[in-house]
Amino acid sequence: MTISIITANLNGGQYLEETINSVISQGIDSLEYIIIDGGSTDESIDIIKKYDTHISHWEVNPGQSFYKSLNRGFELATGEILTWINSDDLLLPSTLSKITKLFSSLPEVAWITGLHCHCNSKGDITERISLAPYSRQLLKYGFYEERQLYYVQQEGTFWRKSLWEQSGAYIDTTLEVAADFELWISFAQYEKLYSVREALAAFRYHDNNLSSLKKEQYLSEIDSIKSNFVITMEQLTSELFLHPQHFAYSLTEIDKNWKVQKEIIDVPHCYYKVYQKWLYKEYSHINNHRKLRLSEKLSKTKLFEEKQLIAILGNPRECRWLTDILNESNIKFIYLNNYNSDLEDTYNFENTPKEIGLIITLSNTSDKLKSKLSKLAPIHSIDEIIK
Repeated sequence: MTISIITANLNGGQYLEETINSVISQGIDSLEYIIIDGGSTDESIDIIKKYDTHISHWEVNPGQSFYKSLNRGFELATGEILTWINSDDLLLPSTLSKITKLFSSLPEVAWITGLHCHCNSKGDITERISLAPYSRQLLKYGFYEERQLYYVQQEGTFWRKSLWEQSGAYIDTTLEVAADFELWISFAQYEKLYSVREALAAFRYHDNNLSSLKKEQYLSEIDSIKSNFVITMEQLTSELFLHPQHFAYSLTEIDKNWKVQKEIIDVPHCYYKVYQKWLYKEYSHINNHRKLRLSEKLSKTKLFEEKQLIAILGNPRECRWLTDILNESNIKFIYLNNYNSDLEDTYNFENTPKEIGLIITLSNTSDKLKSKLSKLAPIHSIDEIIK
């Protein structure tokens, strides 16, 4: 089983050599590595030439865009398994051995992704994030993006060539930064995305990440992609509530061979929360009613006049409409994280601003923690305010 990996590069010489080494050091014979350069003027070409004997094919096409370079690479690819790795990111050790084992052992799996994994500019792994498995129905309609849920990390996502061909065999070159998001939606029209409880590749954070420099454009392109889909409540609930069990795979190394293990992960509550958010979005009168009541309540306080600082206790993703109101009213706010189960006993008040005028809790908060927080400022749950 041959794995074809594409790297599209343009003046990525700062990290390109690390990327190349992370691929060619995988130690498998059935690797096809293709690099398409868009006309680099830095040291990139010299680096590519240095590793010429380890690269299956490389070419330079001046003026060619990033996604056109990827399409060119996939046109040349002959492997049964495909992916791409950007010229600043890294494949993790033994990834291709694991991928070979997974796709060989699991003929029902057409595409697969690993844990979210990040590294810093030096290439040091900074975090591995385990997430709930992906729902095909939510993926089909574009729910997996950071404003609603979590995203599919491109680094560490692999797919069969048959799925690539079935979905059209191209990356949308009308997009500049969000074509991977569009590709995942296209794949999900045909096949479920399976998760591996392993980190397979790392996204590198550095000062010139396009995903950061062009964040607004990225979100705009996502909105444009999602505008092509219409979903009904029946379509969504059929996936979330009739099929609550989702599967992921893990691998255990036994005598240098990888044993594939299947895990059943029951996560209906996770998807139910997403379903609720979708309802608030699609049936805006619910959301607007809450916003209206909260605006009226807050307008009767001194906070609107004095612009005092509000502290919000809980997950910021759970109540974006609250922050919208505060932003519209030019009221400053901060979040007090409530993710730690030991928060009641360990919460440190020393770094909390003293000028807080009100604390709003978004989720269930124990009386013990409320008692502590009440020493800082008046505290109310969001439900109390909206009543």
